[in-house]
Amino acid sequence: MATMMTVSFASAQEYKGAEYCGMCHAAEYEGWLETSHANAAGMTAEGTFWVADPDDPARNQGDLAAWKDGCANCHVLNWDAEAKTFAFSETEPEKGLNIQCENCHGAYVPHSADNPAMDLDYTHESCVECHSGRQVEDHLNSRHSQTWEDLEPLPYAGDNCLHCMTTQGAIAGAGEVSIEDEGLVSLSCVACHDMHSEENPNQLRAETADDLCAKCHIGSHHPQSEEVVYPSGPHAKADVECVECHGLGEHFAHGHVSAWFNHTFWIYDTYWPYNDTRPMVCGKCHELEWATEQLEVIEHTTETMTHAAEEIIESAYAVIEAAGLSESEAAEYTEAVDAAADTVHYWMADASGGLHNPEGTFAAISAAAHDANEAAVEALEASNADLTSDVGALEAAETTLEAAKATLESEVASLVSSVSDLEAEIEELSNQGIPGFPVSSIALGLLMSAAAVFYISKPKQII
Repeated sequence: MATMMTVSFASAQEYKGAEYCGMCHAAEYEGWLETSHANAAGMTAEGTFWVADPDDPARNQGDLAAWKDGCANCHVLNWDAEAKTFAFSETEPEKGLNIQCENCHGAYVPHSADNPAMDLDYTHESCVECHSGRQVEDHLNSRHSQTWEDLEPLPYAGDNCLHCMTTQGAIAGAGEVSIEDEGLVSLSCVACHDMHSEENPNQLRAETADDLCAKCHIGSHHPQSEEVVYPSGPHAKADVECVECHGLGEHFAHGHVSAWFNHTFWIYDTYWPYNDTRPMVCGKCHELEWATEQLEVIEHTTETMTHAAEEIIESAYAVIEAAGLSESEAAEYTEAVDAAADTVHYWMADASGGLHNPEGTFAAISAAAHDANEAAVEALEASNADLTSDVGALEAAETTLEAAKATLESEVASLVSSVSDLEAEIEELSNQGIPGFPVSSIALGLLMSAAAVFYISKPKQII
């Protein structure tokens, strides 16, 4: 991947003007011609200069001298505040009007595809020369201005993050920038605004503001624009776009309060007088006190449900571990709890406190808690089933042993009976005077043998 560098422009400056650039960069030049930058100033047939609107007399700045004392500092190429000159001001002043290619890319330097000596400065520095004040302050106070600084030290930072976390990636697209590239910068003005095109409103890099937000605010770690989150919530159903809440504000300037596009994208601390305790933007459509109360209820309910779900999930893991199941058996229930934990993480990553979709948030977190609890209960039931099976097997074994014992006892009784018969026969023989038959000894031996067989064969007590 090509290195995406932020460069300092050479001190030996030779400005050529936008038309010169357009000879090679035709598409960019033609697109730029339609932008407000290309139409920021002009000259009348009488030689006076106007700003933004040639048909508005209030926008007419007067002759060249008046122009230099007026708006020339931002509406020309290469303004020199000390000398009060700009590119071509002494020869072809009209050629030096407007915000041109070299305002952002620097003075012309011979270059080619193999030697891109005029790489763009991807930071906000070029923009702040004119877009000063609250716009810059807001952006620098936003999370957008810190994306690369937040991402870079993380152990899991990778190339797949860069199309949302760096300006170079946002412009080039996914997979076109490497984390090894030099000069990567956080999201700046040009990550969202295309300086070469007026095709979309406000020169956005998407057809609508919502589409632009959805380029990055998707996925499990930032799911705000996922179909089940904001697009399924009540505000989206009422056709309220992201920036209607996150982009509106007021500021105090020139002695009065006026509407202002808020580049912090917060909903607090955005209206004059700045207030960080109430969502002032909600008062644009709702009665503010009612809206504030509703927001507090939604946020509190989400927090309470989330805390309860997390405790249930933690307990479920502990129950499954203690159930004594085999690894394969436990995996089935652990996976169910993992899925519940992922669900809770997903909805918390929305970071709206449930406001983007209260009903969806409550339902999803409740279902996750239920699923985790069910997995724990099923794990216990499986463990009990295993124990019941073991007890059944032991009881069957005991029954078998008892039957064997009864059989042996019957056989021993039969043997004892046979011994008794034998003793009687021996006694009869002895009475008949047949020598060589020690009756008592033989009987005792037979009885001891029978007793030994009985003892060895006797089933032992099962504990």
